[in-house]
Amino acid sequence: MSYRAQVVETAERTIGKGSGELGLCVVLDGTWCGVYVLSVLHACGLARDIPHGPKSGQALRETLPRIEFAAAQPGDVVAWGKHVAILRRYESGELHTIDGTEGPGSVYTAVRKAHRFNCNVYSIQPLIDAAAEWTGAESL
Repeated sequence: MSYRAQVVETAERTIGKGSGELGLCVVLDGTWCGVYVLSVLHACGLARDIPHGPKSGQALRETLPRIEFAAAQPGDVVAWGKHVAILRRYESGELHTIDGTEGPGSVYTAVRKAHRFNCNVYSIQPLIDAAAEWTGAESL
């Protein structure tokens, strides 16, 4: 299974679960979404050099390259404002995401018109390449 498929599948298994069920702490400043996204990436063997913390989402945005919507692939990170989410797919101008929400800390899915709100997509490909290099496997 490719890293991208593994990221989406891992995130899909968490839909409807809260932070307690996932064993994640709720960050007091309301940035649980970054901790969630990073936890999914860590579970798939990616982004191991980025630590959990209240600025996990910001760290992902600073580490990953920003890409155009048309280049987005499953598993990439979508960000707007302080929020980050995992991309399930991009089609017909819509971003289908899996989000860890602020507040109660539950995971849900959403569909958003990409050009109707100020968001960016960040590629996880460098994380995949680094993991493949570390394990000696080919980049998937």
